[in-house]
Amino acid sequence: MLHGAEALLEKLGEVAGRALALLEVAEPLATRIAGVAQEAEHTAARVAGLVVRAEDVTGAAATATDSAAATVAAVQPLVTAVSAIDPQQLVALVESIPAVLERLAAQVENLDRTVADVGALLSGIPGAARLAKRGDRLTAR
Repeated sequence: MLHGAEALLEKLGEVAGRALALLEVAEPLATRIAGVAQEAEHTAARVAGLVVRAEDVTGAAATATDSAAATVAAVQPLVTAVSAIDPQQLVALVESIPAVLERLAAQVENLDRTVADVGALLSGIPGAARLAKRGDRLTAR
């Protein structure tokens, strides 16, 4: 029985030695696991911050997209109108402007002469000067 107790004690000593060896290996692992857990918490906080930023960016992108769509919609009629213009017709119209201005100047000269003639005719009517003074007083009010 003594021999059995000694064998048991020897086995217990071996088990205790193995347990100590396992503790020596497990202790650094536990420290590493605690470090990894701490990093995971930090990473989770960073990911949460990134999610908030991503939501902000998504909102800004949606606003920019809506603004761009509104701009395109506003510019589309202008683009359609400009694309319908024939450049040759536009050049011909611009080239015809001096002739139109010359005709307009001639008509203004004719109109000035006509107004002067009408003024001369009206001044020859008896009482026209009195009526002109009265009209000037009424329009001054």
